[in-house]
Amino acid sequence: MGHKPRYGVQFVGYSARVIIRKYGPVRQCAYLDFVTGKAFVHAECGAEFGWVTSMRLDLLGPFVKKLPQYARELEQHLAQLSTTDSQMMTLSCGESDKIYVSPRMNVNKFIRQITKRFLEIELVLEQAQQVGSRINRRPYRDLSSGKPWLRIIRQWKTEFPSELPGPVGKTEK
Repeated sequence: MGHKPRYGVQFVGYSARVIIRKYGPVRQCAYLDFVTGKAFVHAECGAEFGWVTSMRLDLLGPFVKKLPQYARELEQHLAQLSTTDSQMMTLSCGESDKIYVSPRMNVNKFIRQITKRFLEIELVLEQAQQVGSRINRRPYRDLSSGKPWLRIIRQWKTEFPSELPGPVGKTEK
């Protein structure tokens, strides 16, 4: 009798990671990006791995349901790759959806695992999106406009001018 997997959510910055623990170490099985709105679901099939992504969480479910339609095309693309190729293969499926798989992936097993995993965590993803959207964060544009680390250093220099270390190593004259 197998153990029932346990899921959790880690909120890190502007993202949420859905993690799973079943039999062994904790692994990430899905990811939400609150800046871009993208949603990802991951799967491992032995040593091979892959993921699917959609521009929004509400589009991920319909995309996962359509994955079997892309099996033949995915297999054809993988067959063209060298068996020693180590780069991920990407298949764009419409404007907002993509499939990423490692070169020796068993396509049918991958599709089954992604579909099963999504069905197991669909409610967890929706809850994570609801909770994550309620977390008060600095607007992302405040961090991305200019160089945020420069702003932090300038603030430190004004608050602690004598406590900042000088340059390390030789300086050119």
